[in-house]
Amino acid sequence: MSGEEDDTLDVPSPPPAPIPSKDEQLEDVSNCEAFKVLDALVESFGISTERADAAKSRYFKLHSKVLESMANEKKLLDQARHLKRKLDVSEELITIKFGTELFSYTTLTVFKEHFKLALQFSCCSWHTCVH
Repeated sequence: MSGEEDDTLDVPSPPPAPIPSKDEQLEDVSNCEAFKVLDALVESFGISTERADAAKSRYFKLHSKVLESMANEKKLLDQARHLKRKLDVSEELITIKFGTELFSYTTLTVFKEHFKLALQFSCCSWHTCVH
């Protein structure tokens, strides 16, 4: 040491501003290129402020519809995944119950109808035999 003391304090710097989530970034259109171009056109007297505001409003409505569509698509994909898992479990149960041969839905439907007819026939036959 040279005898000189360092007067600077070790003060922690403030934490960085939180990074907006992907959804927040998608929802905020105030800094998008379209708005910047419209603002530049207003500044250069290319268009009026009213016309720029109307364009921004239309852009915002369109953007909202796109986000809504994306949310609906995500919901449908989640639902499809859920139904696929449900189908896989059902197929596993069928395989366990009927052995290694996996019956198709059509085969099972036909089997079910034949079973109903057999029950009706056996009930009618039994009923006729008793009388």
